[in-house]
Amino acid sequence: MEEKSAVSGVSTLNGNFYRTKVVDNGDGTLGSTLFRTDAQGNNGVPIAGYAADEDGVVTVVNTTNATPEEQQLLADPNSPLNEVRKSQTREVQSELTGGEGAQTPNPDQQGGSTPASPTPTNTSPPPIMLKYPLTIDDGQDKIKFVPLELVKTTLGGGEVSIVSPQYKKPMDEDTTVFIGIQGSITDQNAVTWGSGELNEMQKNLVNASLGVMNKGAEGVNEAISKAQTALNKDLTSGEGKFKGLGQLYFAEQAVGVGGLLSRATGSVVNPNLELLFQAPTLRTFQFQFKMSPRNKNEADEVKKIIRLFKRRMAAKKGKDGLFLKAPNVFKIQYLKGSKIHPSINLIKVCALLNFAVDYTPNGSYMTFGGGDKGDPEASMVTYNLSMSFQEIEPIYETDYTQDFEYGDGEKIKVTDNKIGA
Repeated sequence: MEEKSAVSGVSTLNGNFYRTKVVDNGDGTLGSTLFRTDAQGNNGVPIAGYAADEDGVVTVVNTTNATPEEQQLLADPNSPLNEVRKSQTREVQSELTGGEGAQTPNPDQQGGSTPASPTPTNTSPPPIMLKYPLTIDDGQDKIKFVPLELVKTTLGGGEVSIVSPQYKKPMDEDTTVFIGIQGSITDQNAVTWGSGELNEMQKNLVNASLGVMNKGAEGVNEAISKAQTALNKDLTSGEGKFKGLGQLYFAEQAVGVGGLLSRATGSVVNPNLELLFQAPTLRTFQFQFKMSPRNKNEADEVKKIIRLFKRRMAAKKGKDGLFLKAPNVFKIQYLKGSKIHPSINLIKVCALLNFAVDYTPNGSYMTFGGGDKGDPEASMVTYNLSMSFQEIEPIYETDYTQDFEYGDGEKIKVTDNKIGA
C-alpha cells in the first residue's frame, strides 16, 4: 500500500496559527506533524512530530522547535493546543480514508505503554508560565520576571568571607511571568561623589603616621621635624606677619573653640577641598501595570500574578521560628519577541522592595457580574500594579566592556545590546 499524506486547515490559538500534516505510511503505521504557520498556513515550522506503530504505541519524534510555552501545552494531553492538533488529525485522517474511519493507528489514541502526548525525554519539566494579557505571544514585546532564590555564603572556621551573592531558581516550582510592556520605561545610573578635605596640618599628621609604619623610630623623628618646620613658618596675611598659626590651629582643636584662628588672625587653614569618589549606588526600577481582564480566565491569571509577586517578596520563616530567610529575588528582562530587547537597558538581579495593588484605579468599586457566563468570584474589572525593584549588585565598567552577567549564570554579549546596563 502506497504512502499518502494530507494537510489540515489552519487553526488559531493565542495569536499563533497551526496546521497538522498526517502521513499514512501504507504499512499500518501513521505519523503526524504539527506546524506553526502564518495566517495563510504558509512558512510552516514543525514544532511536534508523532508516530504510531502497528500496536498503537505513540512516540514523540520532534519538539525542538517548540517554544517553552508550546512545550508546556504539548506536554498536557488535554491542553487547547493538543485539542487543536487532535481535531486537525481526525479531520485529515478522515480525508485519507475517504470518510470510512481510521484504517491505521491514530497518533492521538493511547496504545501500549506510551501516552499520546508524553513529555519529551531528556528535558526538564516545562516551566509554569503566567502572562498578561492571555493572548500575548512569542512575537509580542514584553517584560519577563523570573523569581530566584538568594543564596549567601555560610560561616565556617570562625571566619566570614565576602563573596558575591548567588541565585538559583526555586526548587518547588519554576515560574515565569510575562507582562506586555506598558507605560514609561526608564533607568537612572548614578554614583556617589562627596567633598573631601586634607589641610596642611592633617597632611603632616598622615605623613607622621606613614613614617611610623614605614621607618619605625627614624620615621617618627623625621616626620616630627617636618611638622615642626611647617608649624613655625611665617605666613603673610595682608598687613602683617603671623607666626605660630599652626600652634594656634592645634589649640583651637584642643579646646574645641570654633573660629579661633579666624578671630585672632582673620585667616583659616586651607582645606584643599576636592570632590572625591565615594561609592557606586544601587539602581532602582519602578514598574506600573494596568490590568483589565476581558474574561474570567484572564481575571484568574491576573490574580495568580498578584499572588506570585506578593508571595515571592515575603520573608520565609525557619522551622523553629528563630531565624528568617531572605525573600526571593527577581531576574528581569525586556524581550523583543522571544529574544533580549537590543535597545532597552539590561538589569541585574533585583530585590522587590515594594508591591502595591490598587483594586479600584478607576475611582469606583466595580466587579464582573455572576451568572452562568459571569464570574462568581466577582473579580475586579481593573487592577493597577505598582512595583519597586532594586538591583542586588551595582553596575561596573566591565558590564559595558565584557559580557553582562545577570547573576544567575546567564551572560549577554556586549555586542547584543547597544545600550548596555
